[in-house]
Amino acid sequence: MFGPNEDIAVMKIEKTSELMELYSKIHGRLLESGAVYNEPNYQGVGFLPHSTIQKSGKLITGQKANIDSVSIIDLFPNGDGCQRKVFKAIELA
Repeated sequence: MFGPNEDIAVMKIEKTSELMELYSKIHGRLLESGAVYNEPNYQGVGFLPHSTIQKSGKLITGQKANIDSVSIIDLFPNGDGCQRKVFKAIELA
């Protein structure tokens, strides 16, 4: 469970070399473009790949999935650490 109240159900995703390579590329580009992290402990080695469990579905343990988009989430929209906002959704080619 994630979130300030630990009430957001997520499925942690294995840190495979392919996933971490994708993360490193995205993270590097964000830093190059001036991104500022208000929770730096969640980046780099603190990055926890995960998928939020939705009413419409979830990942199944052991199942492989293709990643076709990545969402950049603002953990403190308008300075509110109890809210989340999708800053940008990026479709991957």
